[in-house]
Amino acid sequence: MLSKKLILPTSYFAPIGYYALIKDNPEFHIEQHEYFIKQTLRNRCLISSANGPLFLTIPKQRKSSSKTLIKDLKICYNQPWQKSHWNSIKSSYYSSPFFEFYMDDLIRFYDKKEKFLLDFNLKIHHFICKELEIINTGYLTEVYQNSDNISDLREENFSIKKQKKYHQVFKQRNGFTKNLSIIDLMCNYGPQTNIYLSQNKL
Repeated sequence: MLSKKLILPTSYFAPIGYYALIKDNPEFHIEQHEYFIKQTLRNRCLISSANGPLFLTIPKQRKSSSKTLIKDLKICYNQPWQKSHWNSIKSSYYSSPFFEFYMDDLIRFYDKKEKFLLDFNLKIHHFICKELEIINTGYLTEVYQNSDNISDLREENFSIKKQKKYHQVFKQRNGFTKNLSIIDLMCNYGPQTNIYLSQNKL
């Protein structure tokens, strides 16, 4: 158990390591007052497709002349990314053992247009915590947290160095892919996801 306050970034279908950490550290905060950082888990996740690892990225609106706090970052809907993401998830996991179990809940995230990225991420996060029986879903920071006296994981990628292999839909074709989104583990492991998280540490 980490003794200092644990600060995490918000994430879009966070990596497996993110939830392995949360499971061991129920007292954590999600930073909402940081500036948005592109090409990170804040607005993209990594899934396993027939052609190998695939990043799904949520497009954002952003003023070109100023930085934007993550809590104020708006999602862009100029392109039908929701349909694209859902089609990718469906094609990647339709044949997985537990996709049908989660499908009705997952598709709801792509039926409604959330205005803010943070709100969208939190709805997904709360759903995952509920399914994983994680009671404390974390607290949003009230102000930006300086690095003093905190366990600052805002720039962490949550990779598990010695990750145990598990069944993946395209494992026979592409080999085992490490550190995918939690959605990959849930669709393949279902109720056993909690056991796997307990066996894999950052």
